Amino acid sequence: MMYPYMVLSDETEITHSHIIEKDGIQRVEVHFERPNEEGFDMARCVLPTYTWIKREGFTDNEIEKFEKFLRNNAQISGFCSAIVNNLWRKSEYVLPKLWCEK
Repeated sequence: MMYPYMVLSDETEITHSHIIEKDGIQRVEVHFERPNEEGFDMARCVLPTYTWIKREGFTDNEIEKFEKFLRNNAQISGFCSAIVNNLWRKSEYVLPKLWCEK
């Protein structure tokens, strides 16, 4: 399930997943979607690694702007802090700061 986060002025909608645990690693997927004449442009990024797993219709420049947006908003929005807080509750392990840093 994806949860709404914000809609940009060009109608790009940003949504995010709940915390997904796979192979013992927690992550959040952030999805960008914008209507176009044929349907939608879309891109999806996995946090905290900032790995783009899907991309269709957005330019390299737009993807760079989205990544900058994510790096500047991950702490504020809770994308990364949800992962950090959940891991903190589960163990004594201290996460490296670089996970969610700019």
